[in-house]
Amino acid sequence: MIEKLYEKYMLERSNNLVLEDIPFEIFTEKISSKLSDMNSIYIDDGVNEQGILYYSLWSKDGIQTCNVPVYGYYASSEKIMSKLFCKLSDEVINNGDVEFQINLYAHDYETLKLFSMLQFGYIYEQGRLEITDYPYHFNDAYTIRTLSKDEIEKLWDEIWELTYAIIKHLKQAPVFYPGYEFTEQVYKEFFMDSETNLHIALSQENKIIGIIESNSESDMFAFQNTKSVNVGEVYVIPEYRGSALSKDLLHYVMNYEKQKGTRYLWVGHGTANPNARGFWNKYFKTYQYELVRKIKKY
Repeated sequence: MIEKLYEKYMLERSNNLVLEDIPFEIFTEKISSKLSDMNSIYIDDGVNEQGILYYSLWSKDGIQTCNVPVYGYYASSEKIMSKLFCKLSDEVINNGDVEFQINLYAHDYETLKLFSMLQFGYIYEQGRLEITDYPYHFNDAYTIRTLSKDEIEKLWDEIWELTYAIIKHLKQAPVFYPGYEFTEQVYKEFFMDSETNLHIALSQENKIIGIIESNSESDMFAFQNTKSVNVGEVYVIPEYRGSALSKDLLHYVMNYEKQKGTRYLWVGHGTANPNARGFWNKYFKTYQYELVRKIKKY
């Protein structure tokens, strides 16, 4: 089955060259360690029909969550995948309601369609961008730089004002997110963490007009042999929208991280936010979608 999982990965890579062309031996080594602690549902008729779903199951606050990782599924047909999910549901739903999280390759259209038919909804996507060497000229109407932790502390009120504007945008409509976890304390701890870098744009009057952050969270799916860095929380004040400042902020991060040996940036964002998709998907190639559905025990 590891060979079949490898074939799925390489098929996605054939449609998405930001994923690395890794040898089967390296894939096997990395995938085996990831799957060793997971459960699995398996179908094999001994002839042609085969399929497997690896999954993790945990409970929090009385709610079960069942997660299938993007590197943990294969089926020889739509029918087999449907049977696999039915077996999985029967296996885990006996203990109560279950929140299913199914992660699928972005170009696996048949399986994406199947889970849509199974009443799953898209909630999240991940994309990747390879850092290139071509020269980039920044607008001289503002400056962009990286803040020290002392500067973050000193400028926190301004930083939080822009950060809170992101939160308000996400909470504007029910189709985005409730945002209960988006607190000032959470964001300050995140920006002050040694593994997070906060970058700001300053106007000629020395006012913060835009922010973006990069951090060391690992791009676990892509089995990278080279360094990748997460990027997010981009925001530009209304007066500077349309000036290419958000693009400048992204290119600044690319240059900044390249100096530290980073080859790829990756981003994860909610599919229900058209602004996020409109910006990030201009530059990042999506390789993974997460679909969710809650099923009640009857």
